[in-house]
Parts: sequence; C-alpha cells; structure tokens
Amino acid sequence: MLIYALTIFISAFLLFQVQPMIAKIILPWFGGGAAVWSACLMFFQMALLLGYLYSHAITKWLTPKAQTILHTCLLLGALAMPVMPGPQWKPADEKEPLLRIVLLLSATVGLPYLMLSTTGPLLQAWYTRASGGKIPYRLFALSNFGSFLALLSFPFVFEPMLTSPEQTRIWHVAFGLFAALAIYTGWNMVRAIPAAESGPAAATDPATQPIGFGRMLLWIALAACASILLLSISSHLTQNVAPMPFLWVLPLSIYLLTFILAFESGDIYTRGTFLPLLAASLGIAAYLLSEDNRDGFGPIYMWSVILFVCCMVCHGELALQKPHPRQLTLFFLMVSVGGALGGLFVAMIAPLVFTGYFELAIGLGMCGVLAAYLVWTEMPDTWRHSQGWAVTGLAVIMFTQLWYHYKTYTDTFHSYWIFAAAMTFTFAVGTSATWIEILKRPVAGSSWMMRMIWLAPLSANLIRLVIPPAPEEGLKQFCLLTAMCSATALALCWTRGDDGRLTHVSLRAVSALLGAILVAHLAYYQHWNLTGYRYLVRNFYGGLKVRDQIGEEGSTDNRALVHGTINHGSQLLDAKRRREATSYYSPKSGFGRAIRTLQERSPNVRVGVTGLGAGVTASFCRGGDYFRFYELNPVVRDIATTWFTFYNDCPGDKDIFLGDARLTLERQQSQQFDLLAMDAFSSDSVPVHLLTKEAFGLYEKHLKPGGVLAINISNRYLNLVPVVTRNAHDYGMTVALVEDDATGADFYSSTSWMLCTKDKSFFDAPLFKNAKNVSFQSDNPKIRQWTDAYSNLFQIMK
Repeated sequence: MLIYALTIFISAFLLFQVQPMIAKIILPWFGGGAAVWSACLMFFQMALLLGYLYSHAITKWLTPKAQTILHTCLLLGALAMPVMPGPQWKPADEKEPLLRIVLLLSATVGLPYLMLSTTGPLLQAWYTRASGGKIPYRLFALSNFGSFLALLSFPFVFEPMLTSPEQTRIWHVAFGLFAALAIYTGWNMVRAIPAAESGPAAATDPATQPIGFGRMLLWIALAACASILLLSISSHLTQNVAPMPFLWVLPLSIYLLTFILAFESGDIYTRGTFLPLLAASLGIAAYLLSEDNRDGFGPIYMWSVILFVCCMVCHGELALQKPHPRQLTLFFLMVSVGGALGGLFVAMIAPLVFTGYFELAIGLGMCGVLAAYLVWTEMPDTWRHSQGWAVTGLAVIMFTQLWYHYKTYTDTFHSYWIFAAAMTFTFAVGTSATWIEILKRPVAGSSWMMRMIWLAPLSANLIRLVIPPAPEEGLKQFCLLTAMCSATALALCWTRGDDGRLTHVSLRAVSALLGAILVAHLAYYQHWNLTGYRYLVRNFYGGLKVRDQIGEEGSTDNRALVHGTINHGSQLLDAKRRREATSYYSPKSGFGRAIRTLQERSPNVRVGVTGLGAGVTASFCRGGDYFRFYELNPVVRDIATTWFTFYNDCPGDKDIFLGDARLTLERQQSQQFDLLAMDAFSSDSVPVHLLTKEAFGLYEKHLKPGGVLAINISNRYLNLVPVVTRNAHDYGMTVALVEDDATGADFYSSTSWMLCTKDKSFFDAPLFKNAKNVSFQSDNPKIRQWTDAYSNLFQIMK
C-alpha cells in the first residue's frame, strides 16, 4: 500500500505543479491575459481525459504484464521530452493563439503530463487487482491532496524562491523519480497477482456488468458543471475583480479541496447540509453577477465560498454515485469526460458562439437544475434537520438585505428603522422556534405557530417588492434574493408533514421552485446585460463592448469602449470636441504632461504606444508627428478605426502593428522614439513580461538618448512603483511618479503614470517643476528585481 500511495502522491503533486509553472512561462507570448490560463486548463483537462481513457482501455483489454511493459516504454519516452519550451514557439503573429498554445503544450509537457494523469486511476486499479478487491478510494483522496499541496506551494514557495528555468529542472528530476517508482510498482503488481487472475477482468464478474447510460450521463453532467464553474469563476475573478495570476491557483485549489473532502469520507458531504447552502449560494451568486465586483477583495472571498459550495455538491454527489472498485477506471473516465467538456465549453466554444460572458450564468443555472433533479429523484422520504439550517440561512440572507438597503439608500433608510427592528425580532423568534420544534419532535399541528411567526417578515418582503424604497435599478436585481427567500420559507413552512418533518413532496416543491426562479433570473440578467450597447464582440482575448452614454446625469455625452468592467477609452460625441483627450490621458496626466513637454521642444515627435484601446492617445498627434501603435487584439484595431475617430483623425504618420508589443519590438530595428508609452494592461491585470529587466533593455534600444518611457501603473490591488523604479534605475534613468486625480472634467479618469528618462533636465520643464503631484522615486531594497525568469506579485500587493 505504501508504494502505491507514494507514487500516486508524487504524480499528483507534479501533475498540478506543472500547470501554473508552464502557464506562467508561456503567458508573456500570448498577451498575458486570463484567456491563456483558460486555454491551458482546457489542454490539461483534455490530457487528463486521454490519460483516463488510456487507463481504462489497458486495464480492460491487456494483461497486467502487457500493461506494465507498455507503461514502462511510455514513461521512458516521457523522460526524453523537453519541459521548457524553446523560443521557436513564440508566435509570429496574433492568429490562432489557442491552437498554438495547444501545439506548444503537446510538444513539451504533453507526454509527461499524460503519463502523470494515468497514475491515479491506473495504480488504483492495479492495487485493486493485487489486493484482492480492496476499495482504494482513499488513494483518490490522497491524489487530490497531493494536487492541492502542489497548487498552494507554487505561489507561496516555488514562485518566490526559484526562477522559471530552476523550476523546470527540479520538476524534470522529480519526474524521473516518479517514473522509477511507477515502473517498480507495475512490476511489483505483476508479481503479486496469482496466475489465475493474470488476465483482463472477466466479463461475467457481476462487478463488471455494464453501467446504465443514465448513470454515466449524470457522472458526466456533475463533473462538467464543476469544471464550467471552475473556469468561468476563474475568468470572472481575473477579468472583473482583481486580475492577478495567482488568483488562477485559488479556484483550482478550492476545486481540488472539494474532491478531497467528498471522497475522503462519506460523513463530510451530506445533502441535508449542503443543498440548503447551495440554494443560498446560487442566489447570492446570481445577485453578484448584476453588481460591480471590483470593490476590494470582498467579492473574491464570496465567489470562493460559492465555488466551494457548488463544487462540494457536484463532487459530493459523484462520491455518492461511485461504483464498485472494479468499475473504477470507467468512473474516472466519465468524470474526466465531464471535466474536458466543461473546459472545451468555456475555453473554445463560448468565445466562438457568444458575444458576452454567458458561461458563468450557464454553470450556475446548470448546478441549480442538477440539484433540483437529485432532490426530485433521489431524496429519502423525510429530511429532518435541514429545515433548521435552511431557515437559519434565510435569516442571515434577509439580514443581508437590510444591510444592503442601509448602504445603498442611506438618504431614505431612516424610515426603515422600525421595519428593521420588526424584521430582526421576527427573524430571531422564527429561527429559534424552528430549532425548538425540530429538536423536541413536535406533535401534529404544533408547527402552525412557527408558520404564523414567519408569515410576518415574508409578507413585509413581498410588500417591499411592490413598493421599493427607491427607484434605482440595483434594487430590481436584488429582488432575486427576496423572492428566493420568500419562496423557500413559504414552501418549507407550509408543505411539511404533521410531525414537523419535511416530506419528499415539500422538498420537490422547494427544489423545483428555486430552480425555476434561478434560471429565470439568470436568463433575464443576461438579456439585460446586453441591452444598451452599440456593438458587442468576443474572441480569444476577451469580450469588448461599445456603448453610448447619453443624457446621464453629471456626465458629458460620450462613447466608451468597455472590456469586462473596465473603460478602455472614450470619445466625446460632440463633433467639435471629438479630438479632445479623455479617460486616462488628460492634459494633467503623466502621459499628457510628457507628450506636451516633448511637443513644445520639437515640431515633430516620434511616439510609440502599446495598447490601442479606443485610440485616445492619437488625439495628441499633430501633422508631422510619427505615431506607432502596438495592439495584441485585432478586434480592438477594428473597433478603434470604425466606432471611434481618434486614429482616423490623426494627421501625422501613423500605423498599427498587431501582435504582442514586446515580441513585435524585438523583431524591429530601433524606432528612436521620443516617447514610448506602455498602456497594454487589460483591466487591472499585469503583463509581467512588459515590466522585467530584459523588457526595459528593449525599451532603451527603441528610445532616443533623451527619450521618455511612460508606464501607466494605475491599479487597485498592486503597487508597481518599486518594480518599475528598480528596472529603470538599472539603465541609468531618473524616475518620477505623476498622479492625476482627474479634476477638471467628468470624462477624465484618475491615473498614476511613471516617467523614466536619462535626461534629468526633462523634469525641469514648467509642467513638472514644483508640481505637487510629481514625486521622484528611489529603490526599495525589499523588492526583488523582476526578470524574465522571476516575478512575484505577492510582494507588491497593496
């Protein structure tokens, strides 16, 4: 048993250690966005499916000796594969990034990852044969624990301490150790199996009789739902909340943790506890979708809890559905099929089919429908204590509603203090009465008192739906929670048996009602989310929207380009003012001050800009100026030249180069820019490869001797000042931080720009001298320098 456990643990650790490791290495080559991680996850899930298919096939059709011979040969072949991708894999253009990522991963870690993915199901099947049929499900939990440990150790241990080449070398050595253990385990299994059992599993064995298609379909659906939620919540967090690469690891760790808890013990996952939690979690998730989730780290915690509850239900139900150990490889195969389908849906199908991010809503709705189906078909006749937990949860959620109204409607909330006090009293009494009734096993008819107690706050909620405290649109979205709470409590209180227990009929009623409300709200939200936009488009790099903001109170009529929840530039709709700079490029911003100073010195300037956006920087272009834009996403170019006029109105020498800015600059001769502006950040995400020591050497090559490097470091979560300062000082540059509070016009955005130049006299210009919002920077010795081989976001978190 020990050798099996050790081999499985090491394989699982390496399996999930290589995922963030290789993704971080190739991230700079494909723009540094969240889509790269989704593509990598899709590839790994497909490889996992192939590994499970391989395990199922050879254990079914080959003898143990033949299995071991084949597996040994493939492991030796995997040892010869390179792990570190060579420079030949860097893309030459922006075409087919998803296909190139898949080919790159296949040629480097493809075979090693495939062999690692076979280890869990294959060695558990070997153990079952060698031990005479002992159940090895704890080996499955051990496998997931190894994976969980690998994911947590990468951002906290390996990434801060080791460079990428060092990580790949250590990983390759550890893979050699794993291969030796796996080969030894295989031959040890062959010796342990009696000669009479040395063939494939007998078809007449009752344990190997075919499993129904419906049961396999349920396995696939549960695994696919968890996979869709994993990828879509990861994408949602990195695009709309805090787009930081180590957030990729957090959802995947939660996903694996639920596997461990579900398969380690049958006592951890219970329907009576987790299905009420799921109802509350899905309601909160549906509400969060309609809100701006960029306010601090709170939404990260909430989405993490939601993912945990949803995956716990999916994986817990899979654990309850697990077959006889002889059918283990088939079970794992179906689970991997579901995971791969979920990955394909999010990473490949959704960007091609949808114009918006619908996959998260689809995953939430799918989870609710699956839960309702399980309640409908597999619940026992009674379900006793769950009512207490459900009602307690309802009280908490309704308290949350009160707090929401206090925060949102401060001016009108004074009239709700009496309402709040009455709600608080009835919630407390109702919850207490529920638990007392349950614990004392009441006699028939005694539940009427509790029903009447709960009727008061529920009626108040329903009245508030009809007469809201304020007409704001946000309240309409929040009504989902009220409706779900009211429907659940009414169903729980009014459809119980006379003995105080929840009957199968009441559970079916509640599940069907909640499922219908959830799906209806999600469908409404997706429809509402697409209204009001002039243009919507989506590709590998993300979803883009163009909207006109006309007649909004306190704002000048303008047209904006939006990616996720971030404005990527806007243009005034007044034809006489359409060349005015807006958003992050006000005349007082770091970029505005730098280009105006350079233009005062010279009748024509050479300017390079990474990140086109709506093309606002082109508003500074004069006749005789030379502007070059570097844009990764071809759709952005099309939008900037079709829906906005900044670029088209530019009277100077202009051009757009498609592809990653750094890779394009590496292929070009020195451009001798007077100003090179780095503004290629997507949302708050950080393209690390544009901020390394090697990148600054490339920028120096393309700048004139006295040229200026301007970097937009505006970010809610990360302090990039010490990173930029250290690398700029290494090349003899003076560094100034220019902070603009966006006063002067409603169409300006507050920004933080860092200006780096070898010409110290540049900052003697009137726009900089004695300016209160301009500060010169010195090195922070506590921050380790970022290079192409090393970066660490934890050390610069705000």
